[in-house]
Parts: sequence; C-alpha cells; structure tokens
Amino acid sequence: LVGIGGSDILEGNKTLTLAIIWQLMRAYTLSLLSQLSSAGAPIAETEIISWANRRLLEGGKDVSIKSFQDKKNKTALPIIHLIDVIKPGVIDFSIVKQGDRISNLDCLTNAKYCITTARKIG
Repeated sequence: LVGIGGSDILEGNKTLTLAIIWQLMRAYTLSLLSQLSSAGAPIAETEIISWANRRLLEGGKDVSIKSFQDKKNKTALPIIHLIDVIKPGVIDFSIVKQGDRISNLDCLTNAKYCITTARKIG
C-alpha cells in the first residue's frame, strides 16, 4: 500500500491501520474464492458484485451496489438484504435501521447485526 508506513501503525493512525486490515481481508477473501472456483482462476470483484446484484434482483429487493466502495455499503443494508434473499425470514427488519439519513451509530448497529446473522446462518 502506497503511503502507509510502519510508523503509521506504531503511532496509532486508525484510518491507515484499518486500510491495511481491509486490504488483507480483501486479499484473503478473493484468494479463498478463487480456490472454490471450478477452474481455480481468480474471481474478480466485478463478478462478486454482479452475483450479489443478481441475487438481490431475483429476491425482489430494490437495492444494488456498484462496487465494494459504494457508499450504500456503509449502512450494511445491501448485505442484510442479501442475507434475507439467501435465507428468507432470518432477518428481523424491525431492528434494522433504514432510511435516507442513517446515523453512523445506526450503520454500526446494522453492521454488527449483519455479521452476527451471517455467522448464524453459516
């Protein structure tokens, strides 16, 4: 990663440290997915995004994302809806924070709920 040094981690720069962690998680996930593909070929992010959007559309959801950097991802709503399509009825939408102006705290709450629910369904 360009522009990030060991001193940034040592000094506790949260933003740059999280950037490193995100890139490590991204690389690991893409590596894992390529191992699962039938040809063993790397899976492109665009293929993952297309798959997710296709599943959301087939499930009757009115949400889609353009990339992993899409600002909608901050709300965790695309993943929550994807979980609902994959395993209908597992999401309790009465506790999901929705709307045009979701606070950062609500986004965090959604993300925690999203991760917990994804873990429960395997």
